[in-house]
Amino acid sequence: MKNSVINQLIKQPFYSLAALWLLVQTLLYMRFGIITVDEAKKYLDEADYFMATGSFSIPKNLFYSMYVLLVAGMKMLGAGITGVYLVQLFINGISTYFFYRLARLYSAPADSLTAYLATFLLIICIPYQAWTTHLYTESLFTSLLILFLYAYAGKGLLSLQAIILLAMVILARPTGILLVPALLLSYFVHLISDKKLSPLSIGAILTGMLFSYFVINHAMKGKGDFDFMLPFTQGHIICDVPGVKVPSTLQLPENPNSLNGMLYFILHNPVYFGELAIKKLWYFLSLQRPYYSALHNLALGAFFYPLYLLAGYGFIRFRKKNSRQSTWLACYCMMFTFTVMLTCDDWLNRFILPVLPVLMLMAGYALSTFIQQTKERIRN
Repeated sequence: MKNSVINQLIKQPFYSLAALWLLVQTLLYMRFGIITVDEAKKYLDEADYFMATGSFSIPKNLFYSMYVLLVAGMKMLGAGITGVYLVQLFINGISTYFFYRLARLYSAPADSLTAYLATFLLIICIPYQAWTTHLYTESLFTSLLILFLYAYAGKGLLSLQAIILLAMVILARPTGILLVPALLLSYFVHLISDKKLSPLSIGAILTGMLFSYFVINHAMKGKGDFDFMLPFTQGHIICDVPGVKVPSTLQLPENPNSLNGMLYFILHNPVYFGELAIKKLWYFLSLQRPYYSALHNLALGAFFYPLYLLAGYGFIRFRKKNSRQSTWLACYCMMFTFTVMLTCDDWLNRFILPVLPVLMLMAGYALSTFIQQTKERIRN
């Protein structure tokens, strides 16, 4: 009887997963409403500025333009914040559907069980889904990332869909540019493993890295609402929260808000930087926060720690069958993780959101493997 129910769910995944997604989003809306405070105010104000002047208040806000234009568009249509919420909720739903299809692509031959389990995990992951109720960039950004991952896996990087989505991701949030070095690093590893490294390929990689360098420096230009050197000079592990005693002998760069300035700081303060980086990595992966309740931290640990074990096992199994895609996904996750180690982790665990879909994919792959192995043992 139990196997029959599971089989029916797998055969008709859309209905059960859609119902679960709708239930989760309804409960989140009832719990939080539409959140327009704190960082949300920045995008609401920037949209007003854009509507009044036709430009952005500071150059780096170009890299939030997808969300600013969404807010401005909804305001001009008279839909307001409700319209923004409904649009990002709709895009979240679309991305969830394509996440399911992505999981099927990554599980050969088109394993519905892996796709179902991975999507189920993504839908019930409240730290991921809760951002649909926030008028922040996170919901739109992570949804676009999933759509890009699907387009890249299914059509290739040079497809029109992948190129458009890559541009949209970069313009949705500054960290979107991290896709470029992640893609280049993955490409470099493939060339080495295939023994196809050539002057032309090296030139293409260097061109891409230079592009990333100039775009990231432009995004860092000026202090704006974030000083990239502040976490180091103030000992922040979590952004704006003092966490480490700052040495009195720090050597600081002349141009702090730049990649050159960050590299200067790391080379001249390696021990202090290493201490900060390790602690940031712990907070990033653990999701634990000293200001959360014990029950909140316990719930996070109970969900994510087994998930990491499953994802690790799933990744090992996945890599045996698809080394090329596993290299790309590893580079993708490493780039977002390394960026937190270079800056600071978020108060509300926002910065881990781009990594979560990959964790769900690999955990779903592992769970599917366990179930299939269990079925085989029972039959034998």
